[in-house]
Amino acid sequence: MTTATIEVDFANLNTLATNLRSVGAKFYVEKVENFWRISFKEAPKLASVADIISYTQGLVAEAEVAAINDDEPALATPEQLEALSYHQLKALAKTYEIAGYHKAKKVVLVEALAGKVLASEIA
Repeated sequence: MTTATIEVDFANLNTLATNLRSVGAKFYVEKVENFWRISFKEAPKLASVADIISYTQGLVAEAEVAAINDDEPALATPEQLEALSYHQLKALAKTYEIAGYHKAKKVVLVEALAGKVLASEIA
């Protein structure tokens, strides 16, 4: 697996790092010449990196943003999860160690699994 990276100037580093942490991204930062490189260990789960960058209005090259988004696997949408049977949802909940999955209703399972299950797992 290739590690996605983005390069930012110092003025945007703190804001961008704070926003990335708030959506669950795992990364490390290193200084390279006049800029700072953010290398991702784990992509954010609640928002795409492009959304976070546009939110913080950092100066990032378009090519780098596109490369980061291509590396991220697509998550299943709540609609895709709702289309699954109750037994399939319970199996996924067991895989993702959702507490109380064996007694939970279908709606609760869909809410708990949203943002965790990859679209490729249910296709």
